[in-house]
Amino acid sequence: MGVNSSRDLHIKHLPNKVFQRYRPINKLGEGGFGDTFLAEDTRAQANEDKRVVLKVIKNVGQAFAEREAIMLLHLGTQYPEYFPTLYAHGPAKIEGEERYVLVMKFFEGENLTHTRFQSEDEW
Repeated sequence: MGVNSSRDLHIKHLPNKVFQRYRPINKLGEGGFGDTFLAEDTRAQANEDKRVVLKVIKNVGQAFAEREAIMLLHLGTQYPEYFPTLYAHGPAKIEGEERYVLVMKFFEGENLTHTRFQSEDEW
């Protein structure tokens, strides 16, 4: 039985390693376009941060997912202090279904949802 994209994706649905490299650790959150997971880059060098974020895009079509990847690639290159670096992207099998996955730099800090609500309260 495949993962229904209309419900939350649980870490148990992910393969042991995504793209034979990134090992999911725990779920960070979910949003309108996908679910995010903290993962470990099993091929990172000893002096590199091994933490990355996996964003599993909901079934919105590969063309949309590829556009998001290209946009993130450009924004992360131009504004690395505001947007995460995109390390990898592409389709991956998740419980028999092909889902598009973005692998991004992990930023330590507050959840953006909390930050958004905090700023709305200030209005």
